[in-house]
Amino acid sequence: MRMPKSHPKLFVIDASSLIFRAFYAIRSLSTSKGFPTNAIYGFTTMLLGVLEKHKPDYVACVFDTPKPTFRKELYPDYKAHRGPPPDDLIPQFDHIHRVVEAMGLQKLAEEGYEADDIIATLVKCFPKCDVTIVTGDKDLMQLVGERVVVLDTMKDITYGPKEVEEKLGVPPELVTDYLGLIGDTSDNIPGVPGIGPKTATKLIHEYGSMEKVLAAAKTEKMKPSKARDALVEHAESARLSKKLATVHPEVGGSCAGLKLESFRAPEAHPASFVAFLQEMEFKTLAKKYADLAGAPAAPTAASPGSEATPTDAARISVSSGTDAAQITLVANEREWHHCLEKLERHEVVAFDTETRGDRTTEIEMVGMSLCGDGKEAFYIPVRHQGDGTADQVPVKKLVADFARLAGGKTIVAQNLKYDYKVLLNEGHELERPRGGFFDTMLAHYLVDPEEKHGLDALAARYLNATVGDFKEVLGERPDFSLVPLSEAARYGALDAWATRNLYEPLAADLRAKGLAKLFDEVEMPTAIVLAHVERNGIAVDRDVLA
Repeated sequence: MRMPKSHPKLFVIDASSLIFRAFYAIRSLSTSKGFPTNAIYGFTTMLLGVLEKHKPDYVACVFDTPKPTFRKELYPDYKAHRGPPPDDLIPQFDHIHRVVEAMGLQKLAEEGYEADDIIATLVKCFPKCDVTIVTGDKDLMQLVGERVVVLDTMKDITYGPKEVEEKLGVPPELVTDYLGLIGDTSDNIPGVPGIGPKTATKLIHEYGSMEKVLAAAKTEKMKPSKARDALVEHAESARLSKKLATVHPEVGGSCAGLKLESFRAPEAHPASFVAFLQEMEFKTLAKKYADLAGAPAAPTAASPGSEATPTDAARISVSSGTDAAQITLVANEREWHHCLEKLERHEVVAFDTETRGDRTTEIEMVGMSLCGDGKEAFYIPVRHQGDGTADQVPVKKLVADFARLAGGKTIVAQNLKYDYKVLLNEGHELERPRGGFFDTMLAHYLVDPEEKHGLDALAARYLNATVGDFKEVLGERPDFSLVPLSEAARYGALDAWATRNLYEPLAADLRAKGLAKLFDEVEMPTAIVLAHVERNGIAVDRDVLA
């Protein structure tokens, strides 16, 4: 959905929404002194991605405050189910405020109000701007209109009036009526027990608004009777829920104190931004923006006490550049044992295989990639040819060791069925691990079946990252075994890194949509069965079919 280009573009960033998304998207990142920076890094790259892609004229970053809001006074249980933020997120909040200031952007927060209310106030106060609200919060879809859209950067979807109605089943002006009926579990808004999205949409379409639905419930005409009884009994809960879900565009009392020019997007990031990136040890980002500013990036020394990588460790450029991923090439058995020791420390391990061959039963493993902590990813070549391949880990040893490692973990893969068949070809059937299998491709298919499910699409949507292109890496070579080790390691390890970091956000999406049981009990077992069927075929009784 695109708005006309005739008006100035104001981007309003729901910073609080992005912070938590960033924190769970990148699970392991810290400075050399151990200070956690995953949320800071994720927030920074998300914000940079929005600014560089859309080039807004004006930008406002809006934050929640820890103080209770008027909604808590209306309903003491509002958001009461939420625990405190994770311990390693809390110290990052102040630095996220700092990065906004360092980028030369304006930030807003108001005690007693939520970020949503400030966003609504900005929409009201700047009627001559085309406003894009950057958020993952569906509540803000109530503000969508002719000149206001919502941008979900994780899914790369822009919601105008048409898209809101396609997603929720009601137009933007009826979003609060809809939420009044169904409630909102994320904010502990009760709604009407027994009224779900389909019923709410049907009733609003039939009667026109929540109040008209509640009035109709008092008659005998409404069907089904169970819904009618619930609406009569919980009418006040519906009204309270709508009030809680409705944003209030009166923060500050008037628009007089808000000057559009104060939100002007800077033409270039100031030197303070590069200094901040260097302080956080975001080395690739610091170098990029120092180069753009024509200033030298500060030299960085090796982290005190850090372990040397076995052979060929290198930083991977992801999207705008990231320090969140480190590649380690495992060239021999000694280094493989060192790799195993590291992987044993983690409960979740992602794996990926690089192969050669076309026929299902003849595909051979060329190398395996593994990632446990979401930061360091390993590539273990087994059938590569060329320089540096003399001491490769024997494939049988690699597969046997991996099977032993996997037994006590949660094992994550992108298109598990394929990698499972590769292991079968190498003579090893991977037993169900203690924590189960998790296929990121299948998980996303359940969560959002109409979107693309390839690793490149998922990495871009959830991680703001770019993975390698197989055809570019392979080039004119007949198979992957001829790809030089350094290139193969960069390509393969990055796939494992992305797959590992997709695990938490996709698992959270499955739980949020009530699909975790279906995924665990149906989809994953079926994938393993299909792997066997596709590799071994199905026995056919010719006499019966004759």
